[in-house]
Amino acid sequence: MKQKYSFEMITMRNTIDYFKKSTWWGVLEQVVATLRAVCFVMSLWAMQEVFDRVYRFTQTQISILEFTGYLLLLCVILIINQLLNGYGQYLMSQVSYSNMGKLMGDFQRKLGRIDPVHFEREEFLDQIERAKDCLEYEELGHLASITLQFVSYYTILLLLVGFYLFQFSPLIPIIIVLSFIPLVLGYLLHYRQARKLEEETYSLRRQNRYYVESLVGPQFFKETRLLGGFGYFYNHFFSTLYSVVRREERASLKMMWIKLGLNLFSYLGFGFVLYLLFIELTQGKVSIGAFSSTFILLSQFFSLVDELVSEHISGIGDSLSQVVNFYQLMDFPERGGNMGEIDFSKGLVAEQVSFSYGESSQLILKELNLDLQKGESIALVGENGSGKTTLIRLLLGLYTPTSGQVWIGDLETQTTHQRSLFRRTSGVFQQFQRYKLSLLDNICISDWSKDVEESVIDRLLEMVGGHLKSIDKNMLLAPEFGGINLSGGQWQRLAIARGLYREHDFIIMDEPTAAIDPKEEYRLYQMFEQMVAEKTSILVSHRLGSVRLASRIVVLDQGKIVEIGSHEELLAKKGKYFTLWRSQSKWYD
Repeated sequence: MKQKYSFEMITMRNTIDYFKKSTWWGVLEQVVATLRAVCFVMSLWAMQEVFDRVYRFTQTQISILEFTGYLLLLCVILIINQLLNGYGQYLMSQVSYSNMGKLMGDFQRKLGRIDPVHFEREEFLDQIERAKDCLEYEELGHLASITLQFVSYYTILLLLVGFYLFQFSPLIPIIIVLSFIPLVLGYLLHYRQARKLEEETYSLRRQNRYYVESLVGPQFFKETRLLGGFGYFYNHFFSTLYSVVRREERASLKMMWIKLGLNLFSYLGFGFVLYLLFIELTQGKVSIGAFSSTFILLSQFFSLVDELVSEHISGIGDSLSQVVNFYQLMDFPERGGNMGEIDFSKGLVAEQVSFSYGESSQLILKELNLDLQKGESIALVGENGSGKTTLIRLLLGLYTPTSGQVWIGDLETQTTHQRSLFRRTSGVFQQFQRYKLSLLDNICISDWSKDVEESVIDRLLEMVGGHLKSIDKNMLLAPEFGGINLSGGQWQRLAIARGLYREHDFIIMDEPTAAIDPKEEYRLYQMFEQMVAEKTSILVSHRLGSVRLASRIVVLDQGKIVEIGSHEELLAKKGKYFTLWRSQSKWYD
């Protein structure tokens, strides 16, 4: 059941997080805000006294010394108010940037605790993008700051101003409060509209960003231009942008008319307050100083209320919508499990394993049974869509089976924490990462907690070849940062070195040599076999020339294991493997 996020719950949770992250800096920010409110009302009182003494001085009722004293007091209060305003802005920036960094860390750690299978779902990826937008636009800090400022500054200010005006006429603060209600109502309507618009357009926005990346992104640029895809992507970019803009226009037009009517009611209320003040003045119930300071107050107060509503309260609607996105992700169920040490001497076992993605009823794997002994090297082969990649993710513990059990050593993947499952495992994946780091760091990042072993790295670079050993290990592999780039084959060799550098008892190689020619691939696998001797390993490859080295070959077809055996045994059966081998054997002549 989907969790409901009310206004009260979100603002309370956001405020608590704000103080937890900012500690005493956040408290100091609110103290300064309260002092600003007190200082503002004190300036009104000092202004009233100055105006009264100006009038009395012109009537020769007081000396210039008394008048000058109050004028100096007003100047001091105004200077203090300006200093508090400046310090308050500094504290707001200090707390905002500090909290954003801490929350970004929480966000990244949260993603690490979520079951990786969810990253296959488009809806979940949208949810991540929304949460990232909330952090990047600092909406969490913005919402907390507005909420707390409303209490520590605006509420205190309104109460003090109300008390100040009450002495002139009890009706004045009441009318101001009534005039304030339509503005708040407009904000509530704006929040609901903003949330609805966010839900309607986010998928379109994400598509639009993808089309922009397809048009100008460095990894798409050459192919998009060469194959003439610019017009195609531009049309889709314009179409999604137009859809988002049209929805925003309709929502903005609707809210404009609603807010115009509500604001008109508020303006009439403030006008009536001025009329009451004028009557009080003509009847001699207020002094010239009181009338002048109150008139200035109302002109400032109207601007203050308008600022509170148009810039802060109306902004809460947009901020709330973004903050809800963040907390929805932070409340997403995590994959837990027990900590433990894997006994790899017991091998790996898959019992009656079936798997489907998400809520889909289509099984990708169907009642598989497989066991690997310690030190055994097996190969998974099969056509595209046969389930090879899904199976290795289950055997690694990245995914848990829909039904059945997977055991790594003596620990079941469904009940074991991922940190325990991954502690002594490694892998080289088809979609490897090209880190914008030095060559050395690109290798060491697979096991960054241990001291750098340069001799091991040199041996790995010599093994994978591709002239990588001739490159300075401290060279940055990022042309845009002043470094160099590698060819596709060199990057793949570097990924192999990275996977082998990590200390492991179990390693998976998923299409690790797709960008390397078949003969060189065979040489690499011979060296790979030597390096992983006495360790459990799984090789996944479409190319069958190298899987001959595996002690057993597992053939998958449509999510089922159809054959298991050595290269010679499977050729003798003249089954699925024999057909695949015959179609590729000419490559290895």
